[in-house]
Amino acid sequence: FFAFITTLTREIIKDVEDFEGDRTYGHHSLPIVMGVTGTRIVITVLIAITMAALGWVYVRFLRDTLTLVYMIVLVSLPLVFTGITVWIARTPEKFHLASIMMKGVMAAGVLYAIVVRYIIYSMF
Repeated sequence: FFAFITTLTREIIKDVEDFEGDRTYGHHSLPIVMGVTGTRIVITVLIAITMAALGWVYVRFLRDTLTLVYMIVLVSLPLVFTGITVWIARTPEKFHLASIMMKGVMAAGVLYAIVVRYIIYSMF
């Protein structure tokens, strides 16, 4: 779920980054169909869903301090900053920055497997 929703979010951000080219070539990307503001709302909702899902997984299954710190510092805060960047961005370069930030969130999510391994082995 995490990989899907973060990839979807990043791809939508990249669509906003490519807005002018899509408009020039007649593509029907989400930003062209919904407008940039509507697309920002979609991105914000996807980020909120991601954060809510992470919170649910933490409360339901994990509850260790290392996971909490990891999720806050390396996933949740960067997601918040990505969302803020999407709302203040006015140029393709700023949307590209948001895309890179999202890629960092995706990498942190994948690298969490190393943390899980540490947690599992420290239990036994």
